[in-house]
Formats: sequence, C-alpha cells, structure tokens
Amino acid sequence: MQLLIFDDPQELLDQDNRRLLAGMLHKLIAAGAQLFIATYDRGFADDVVSALRQQATIEHRSVHPVNVDRDRINIPVAVDELERKHQDFQRDKDNASFAQEYAGAAREFIEARLRDMFDDPVYPAYSSAVHRPTLLDLVNRLWGAGRHATRGAVQERLFVTIPA
Repeated sequence: MQLLIFDDPQELLDQDNRRLLAGMLHKLIAAGAQLFIATYDRGFADDVVSALRQQATIEHRSVHPVNVDRDRINIPVAVDELERKHQDFQRDKDNASFAQEYAGAAREFIEARLRDMFDDPVYPAYSSAVHRPTLLDLVNRLWGAGRHATRGAVQERLFVTIPA
C-alpha cells in the first residue's frame, strides 16, 4: 500500500466518527501509506491536520481552481500552514530558510486569495485584460476595488490578515 486517495471520506459520518477517522489515519501512515485527502469540510480538515501533525509530517494545502486569471490549479498552503511558517520565522528571524519559506508561502497565499476574489462574475468591473497578473497587478486591482466599494466589503472578501 503506497498511496491512498480519500475524496470527502467524512461525508456520511457523524461528528464523532469524523474525529475517529481523523485520529486513526496515522496508523495507515505508520503502515507505509501516503495519504491524499480532499475535502470541502474545514472542520474535518482541521481535525485531520491536528491529529496527523502530532504523529507524522503533513502538508495542508488549499485548492484554487482554474479560472480566467489562472490556467492551472493552484495549491498554496492553507491558513494554518501559513501561520505555522510565520511562527517558525518569528522564533528565529535570523534563519534565512524560515524567512524564505514564510515569504514564498505568504506570496502564493495572497495571490491565490486575490485571484479568487477577482474571479467573481458579480464584480465584472474588477476584471482585467491581464491574462496572468502579477502580485502587483492584483494589488492594484484591489486598490481600484477599494475606491469603488466600501472598505469593509473589500476586507470581507479577503478573509484573512497576513502579519508582516
């Protein structure tokens, strides 16, 4: 058994059994399996990450689909993984590796969130002719959106504050 792919394994389970499933996945890893788990359920994802982080190496990622600005699937780190990288950097600010990992992950995370924000047919005024926008293009679009919308509406669409 080398790779197991789970697609929403929690879907038909109640909350107690979801936690049990999340808690037993480390046994599959100990038996030599690599796990790929896809879920829409943030609570279940958090349970899995919490359970596996204590027992095994885990990489928690967020999936952003193909859209007008993105010609391939983007899988930046999820919020909790970005926060972990930030904490590593804060513990040792002189460690270049921690700084680079945090900066790279933060950039990917911000770009993915901004692209998702502007890939909304409800807000066609914010669309752009730039097919593959850079972070600067996306920030400029955000700035332009802020001029035409209330500040709270723009912040609400971003979902997260990234510490500097």
